[in-house]
Amino acid sequence: MLKLLITLLSVNTLFAYEDKISKILLGSINNTKAYKVLKVDIYAKEKMRMIPNWEVLHVEIDLEIVDKNRTISIKDIVFTNGKVMTRDFIDINTGKSIKETE
Repeated sequence: MLKLLITLLSVNTLFAYEDKISKILLGSINNTKAYKVLKVDIYAKEKMRMIPNWEVLHVEIDLEIVDKNRTISIKDIVFTNGKVMTRDFIDINTGKSIKETE
């Protein structure tokens, strides 16, 4: 019974920060005359190889292109440790984005 309760609490915490990250991303993209943000969805996650205790969240952003009356989807990744989120890390040895290697 205790294991089930701990599992349920962990799942609720996980969904809570994923929902918060979706809302942050949704709020950080400004609607313009050219496009309107429809939805931000986290469709996959995995542990980071380079940084322990951090995860890679794969996101899909749906935009409505106003002039063309069509919808496009943009895929990106963000990183989180459950407390903070960042859109990128730069490897100080190579100067390259970790997005290219994660």
